[in-house]
Amino acid sequence: MSNPFDQARLRAKEWLANKITSSETMAVRDRLLDNDYFNNKAPHAKRFIQYLTGGVEGDVITELPSELKQKVVEAHNNNNYLERHNELWAWRPDGHVMDSATGENKYANKETYWTSDMGVNERMEKFALNPSTVKPDSTRLNTYTQIRPTDEDYQADPRINLQVGDIDSFEPDGKGGYVLKDLWTVTPDSTDTFMNVYDLNEGGWPASLLYRGAEALGTNKPFSYEVPFSAEEMKKYSKNVTSK
Repeated sequence: MSNPFDQARLRAKEWLANKITSSETMAVRDRLLDNDYFNNKAPHAKRFIQYLTGGVEGDVITELPSELKQKVVEAHNNNNYLERHNELWAWRPDGHVMDSATGENKYANKETYWTSDMGVNERMEKFALNPSTVKPDSTRLNTYTQIRPTDEDYQADPRINLQVGDIDSFEPDGKGGYVLKDLWTVTPDSTDTFMNVYDLNEGGWPASLLYRGAEALGTNKPFSYEVPFSAEEMKKYSKNVTSK
């Protein structure tokens, strides 16, 4: 027979989880989140709160603000489909040129990039990928970064890249438009610790702690994005953006 204290604790946990994820509580939550800050300045924070507290109505998001749709189309036109490329640039926060252990130039035979707005020990480094990993028809679209460090056609916007990041799929709808499909969830990583969840790195330990609490209660619930981009929208948002 289980301990009465454990039974009471379990009932309390279930009661709290049910309260947090009830339709009434979620409706109040969404009304509180329906403001300029969460809708326009930090929509990624809004989605994180919704994920922690039962998800979204119908388990799917079907629309994005026009300025965020613009950023997605910019990434598309800049060919930010990383799996299609046979070489990529990666940011190196510790870009010390000289290896402290050997005294050798770490970048002697590598192509690197540095500008004055980067830290003295930061570098962009080009990597050649194994041809077998290249997927020419991949629809996985990256909203974080530029493909080329000298390319100024695309500038990341945290309101979209912290919301969908690596979009699972941005694919043609057969009518001249596209459909964005993505899953909002927290993906486990081998480097995760209780207070440092890799997928929540931008939010630091507070985000990790909130996630651990929701995980313990069982209130975190993934949801999907299925956002259509009409042919007219693709043309509108493509103005002044050079296709790569």
